[in-house]
Amino acid sequence: MGFCLFNNVAVGAAYLRWRYGLTRILVVDWDLHHGNGTQHMFEHDPGVLYVSTHQYPYYPGTGAIEEVGRGDGEGFTVNLPFRRVSVMPSTSRRSPRSSIRSPGSTRRSSC
Repeated sequence: MGFCLFNNVAVGAAYLRWRYGLTRILVVDWDLHHGNGTQHMFEHDPGVLYVSTHQYPYYPGTGAIEEVGRGDGEGFTVNLPFRRVSVMPSTSRRSPRSSIRSPGSTRRSSC
């Protein structure tokens, strides 16, 4: 998968669904790398709109614009490589009751 063993934003969104019964949650992820773990966690869930901006096709090689969710969650995954930046049309149609920001923390190091 990606860099996160436990993704706080994905866990937080799942908690909001479970504890408070929220049915419309927005997760926005912007980073150099695609948040494939978060996408995978919610790709079947129409209660979570997952929007990701990232460079593509860099590691982990996921996040193509054609990846839009699966089953009941189809249309609730929005992948926007950096050349496409507008998320407002997708978010305004779904009227989320909560939104969670997921800024990436990829750093360059000289290991």
